[in-house]
Amino acid sequence: MRGSSALGFIAKQQAILVTDSTLLADRQNYSFNIQNHLWEAGITVPALHLFGDPVAIAGKTLPDGNQLLVWQGKKILYLHKPLKLQPVSTLELDYIILAQNVRLKPEALQPFKAKAIVLDGSNKPWYIKRMKQELAKYNLPVYDVTTEGAIVEEL
Repeated sequence: MRGSSALGFIAKQQAILVTDSTLLADRQNYSFNIQNHLWEAGITVPALHLFGDPVAIAGKTLPDGNQLLVWQGKKILYLHKPLKLQPVSTLELDYIILAQNVRLKPEALQPFKAKAIVLDGSNKPWYIKRMKQELAKYNLPVYDVTTEGAIVEEL
């Protein structure tokens, strides 16, 4: 979504939405981009959580302020602050989300193996363009939600 970050975890008629404060403050953005989809899935009231809050999915706020989320075996690294930690060996993830124009050198992502590095809607267009170019130099898989839409993964 333009200007915001949001992850939705849906199981049957229940949903957990993990988002930033920008989306919660903008009810029109929430209604237009999320609410209709949830209603179509039969969900009337999702559980809303801010990034960093304790949630009903496994989550860990890392010492650098970023988050590692795990839900039904899927591992997501949400980066919105400069990455200050590096794994000792290759860390396999499903997705790495770059948000809020996070200051990051693409080579810092090389110890991670992910299906895609996701550029979310909270990033500015100049940042997305620059990161796509830089990540391509390292042959890292990139997914831009601003042009390709939300990632939906059925489990």
